[in-house]
Amino acid sequence: MKRTFASACVVLLLLASWLSAKDIEPRRGWVTGEHAEKAVAYAKKKGMPIVFLYAYSQSSCPKHNARADTYMRDRSLNGMVRVLVYCDKPRPAAFTKVVSQVGQDGVYVPRMYIADPELRLLGFVRNNVTGTKLARIASLGKRNMAWQGKTVKALKKAEKLAADGKFNAALEIYKLAEKEDKGYGVLIARTWDEQLSAADAEPAFFPELAQKKEELARLAQTRLDQATELYEKQNYAEAKKLLEPMVRDKANLEAVAKATELLKKVREALKKKP
Repeated sequence: MKRTFASACVVLLLLASWLSAKDIEPRRGWVTGEHAEKAVAYAKKKGMPIVFLYAYSQSSCPKHNARADTYMRDRSLNGMVRVLVYCDKPRPAAFTKVVSQVGQDGVYVPRMYIADPELRLLGFVRNNVTGTKLARIASLGKRNMAWQGKTVKALKKAEKLAADGKFNAALEIYKLAEKEDKGYGVLIARTWDEQLSAADAEPAFFPELAQKKEELARLAQTRLDQATELYEKQNYAEAKKLLEPMVRDKANLEAVAKATELLKKVREALKKKP
């Protein structure tokens, strides 16, 4: 009889817990995970970061519910596309891709993940992070997006500089972009308490930078070959136009060193030319 009574009590407690469970619904400005694909498309269109809030769709835990509500009301997340993903429902593919990049993911919910429109992680927010620390992580995501836009323009400028024979100037832009890229990697890793050094970080946002740096030597050699051909055809004026920017730019490249010697010959030939 006692066992029957105890079992009945457990059932009643479970029923009471279920009846008191609160629906966690998206606040104004938030969408649920079923709209994640559209949210990502909108973020790409507007160039905005995305924040994914991971929480239960129903919970009788006051702490969970209060924290989920706090996160959805936090003003530091304004200016982001905001998606509420329920951990007791199927995960959107976009969310899964972002989560896989966290080195030390949290155990407790609610927690948040900030990403760029390409779904590259910009910051991780544990369920015990609020206030100033949350604002710093959100700010990191927004700064990264602004930096990405600025860097895209800088890389286009570098390509033009290289096309004009200014390989050292282009290289400096690539070096700075690579340094800043690694710097963001270090800061992002800190959001889940991983101490990553700049030396160990890999460019995550512009991984093509290493190839772009290597490409400068080939471009310099191509320009030198063109100038050499013009010199051999006694078209000294055109050869000079190709060589002078390379020499003034002073890139530490073998082709530039050879261009310096060739330019001397070109100038001597121009002096002798009637």
